Amino acid sequence: PSSSSSAAAESAGGSDMAMPGRVDARSCDTVAQVRAKLIASSAASSRSEEETRLRGSPAFAVETAAWKADGEGCRSLAALEQLLGHFTPCADEARLSRLGIANGGCHLVFVPKRELMVEVQVHSGSEKLGVRQMRVPNITRLSDLSKMLVQDLRRKSLANFTPGEFASCRWSLVDCGTASPARPAASSGVSSGFSSGVKEVLAKVKRKSFGGGSPGPESPAKRRKLGPGDELDEEQFVGDLHADHPATSPNIPRQFLCPISYDVMQDPVVVSGSGNTYDRKSIERYFQTVHRDPVSNVELRRPSDRKLIPLNQLRSQIREAQLSHVDVRLAAYINGQRSFSSGDAPMAAYLGWCTSLLSKAK
Repeated sequence: PSSSSSAAAESAGGSDMAMPGRVDARSCDTVAQVRAKLIASSAASSRSEEETRLRGSPAFAVETAAWKADGEGCRSLAALEQLLGHFTPCADEARLSRLGIANGGCHLVFVPKRELMVEVQVHSGSEKLGVRQMRVPNITRLSDLSKMLVQDLRRKSLANFTPGEFASCRWSLVDCGTASPARPAASSGVSSGFSSGVKEVLAKVKRKSFGGGSPGPESPAKRRKLGPGDELDEEQFVGDLHADHPATSPNIPRQFLCPISYDVMQDPVVVSGSGNTYDRKSIERYFQTVHRDPVSNVELRRPSDRKLIPLNQLRSQIREAQLSHVDVRLAAYINGQRSFSSGDAPMAAYLGWCTSLLSKAK
């Protein structure tokens, strides 16, 4: 049977992509087919860029009623996770009829994947060892970033420091105006990890899988502003940190900017009739109504005068500059022993029980 469902690509994790709010879909359509329809319904001038952003993007199914009630303020990965009660995306081959949602009540949220450059100041105790740069997806959690950093340091040590097998990290923001951040307070150990784990389990029990009974996303006004030295929750997403605390933008060379849009050119081209350089998308849109050069005002009557010649070398230079740009600056404090997070609560409880038995035996 065929039914109409809505599918939307919402801005999450600092994404600035605007997509249509509804596409016609059938209950037998897969998530991948809905994504393809969403791309096809976008404007032709930006379709290539939006296809790049949506390719491989995780999709999450939400009941339409739940999204209407609480989805308006869902503008971060953490808020989306709170709304859903989980962060497990739908499989691309999953059909809408199999997502456990009533016909016509499907709302899909696509989170565009983006690679972010994270600059990490590595500390051991009070000593700053050096800096490491890591390129990771925006949906990476700090707990996963800790594992990546420890593995990277074990492969290639920093200042003759190699972390142990059970090393863990605590994270804080870096103030670009200071030499180094204040060291975050030490964690309270096993007992705090166990209590936080119990609270997390109880909170998740109250949530429904599709967000029907979950509270709305926490208002930004109610959230405490984080600053340098504040310890970050290891469950935070790198994309959310980039959205709230982006690294200072570097001085962009003027030749990288399009004279029409004043944005960094993604596909620089030169107009054969004038010799001036523009971003392809901007100049093509301009030539639809005007046949003069935007900068020199030279008349370009013949189609050959308006021919666009790609500048591959300049494009490579722009791409290299973008790849080396740092998106987020963090400080990692490496502990020699493993710390217990909320996900380790059962192990923490077991060790606490063993400790109590040993003390009684004495």
